[in-house]
Amino acid sequence: MLSTIDTNIQHSVARAFERLLHDHGYPLFEEQAAKAIVGLAYVIYQRSGPDRVNQILEEVPVAIEKALTPLVKQFQIIPDDASLPIRRGAAMVSTLDDLDCLRGYLGGASGMRIGVVVGGQTLDMFVDELGSLKDLPRNERATTLYRGNHLAKNPGADPERLPAVYGPAVLFDEPIGFD
Repeated sequence: MLSTIDTNIQHSVARAFERLLHDHGYPLFEEQAAKAIVGLAYVIYQRSGPDRVNQILEEVPVAIEKALTPLVKQFQIIPDDASLPIRRGAAMVSTLDDLDCLRGYLGGASGMRIGVVVGGQTLDMFVDELGSLKDLPRNERATTLYRGNHLAKNPGADPERLPAVYGPAVLFDEPIGFD
């Protein structure tokens, strides 16, 4: 029962701070979050003393890492220029809205999600769906990934009759886990 109450309180507080961030921006969000943390520390100090506050402060980094690690998704940034290396990136992704952070890697595009099969696993790749209309360069590496599943199932198919990827692409290392 206590675990359910803890979870409900955590979600309620998180939603309140998400609304604050959305409605008033990051500076006010950060200021109010700091005040809330100080307020909680004060209550704990009053009830349990400084040793308990110090103990909790020592436990916080581990608790944060445990809570956030499942949300951090690793990905590869595949440039459209094959002479450039594939780079690594990571983002905290818990909802589709969080994928807005990919715009910077996709030249400002919001990104169209496409499934690609790599090593027998379906992964999520994001591309600029208007890349060809914007005259972006064809991304040969991303195109090969995109076409791979179809060509594996249809060995005689002409790859050039299949869609291609234009512009940079972002390929997640694991399925992102929501539609």
